[in-house]
Amino acid sequence: MQNIFILPLNTFITMRICILLVLFNFSVFAQEDYTFNSSYRTFEVGESFFIFFDNTPIYPSPYITPNPLVELSIGHSITILERIDEAIEINGFRTNWYHVSFLTEGNEQFGFVWGGNIARHAFYSLDSPKTLFFYGIEKIETIDRGNYKEESIILNLIAYDHGFVIDQLKFQAIGTLYTNTQGNALGNKGIYSIQDVIEIAFNDGYCGGVSASITIFWDGKKLHYIDLLTNSFNSETFASKFFVYPVDKYGKEQFITLREESGIYGQDNHPVYTYLIDKLYKWDGVILRRHK
Repeated sequence: MQNIFILPLNTFITMRICILLVLFNFSVFAQEDYTFNSSYRTFEVGESFFIFFDNTPIYPSPYITPNPLVELSIGHSITILERIDEAIEINGFRTNWYHVSFLTEGNEQFGFVWGGNIARHAFYSLDSPKTLFFYGIEKIETIDRGNYKEESIILNLIAYDHGFVIDQLKFQAIGTLYTNTQGNALGNKGIYSIQDVIEIAFNDGYCGGVSASITIFWDGKKLHYIDLLTNSFNSETFASKFFVYPVDKYGKEQFITLREESGIYGQDNHPVYTYLIDKLYKWDGVILRRHK
């Protein structure tokens, strides 16, 4: 059974509401169209995406029927033609159907696929351009926090090469379904025993909202969950947690520095640090080990 990396409660970022009117308008629009500004639910017309689950059924109409037109394998490329108003909920995730085109045995076909079966983002390895990474929503769970309940979005990152799934990693997303997310492969950043540092970023795009990223290492065979890194600021204060890699300025060969800093903005918006600490780590092929 594969582990799912769940964030403890105290790692969640407290959101500060800066402009009530903006959030009020957002909630009004959200009631009219629950997909408003939700990157997890919105796939751009004319763009190509990848099938996220194996044996994904493609139907002749935007409904589940006993006889799909065809079943597509994970990683199969599709092109979005139209978003359909019809929506259903599967594994806690409610989203729309899409009219799509795709190739099978060199022939173009058309059909309808539920949006939850489409990978949200895809990007290629910087070290090995034939290796494709893509991720999407595996499921949405409801967590009881005692005096309130909240949704927990479980993502699955897949490493895919030459038509095969090499590895996959499940982890908890940061934020909500309205939080923007983007993935990137950055190469090995000077760590010779891995192929790519992968960053999955989350950003609400407003003051006091979520601004964080999850760091994952790819060694060519396995995806390794490393850490949650955060960044927050306003007009007066700042706080951040980030890695300094060997290829970065002030980086040390084959070592990774975890820097945590916070402070205030002084005159001329110059940062004044009230807290700054560096911790040195080394990758042993399985985990980051603290270097003393």
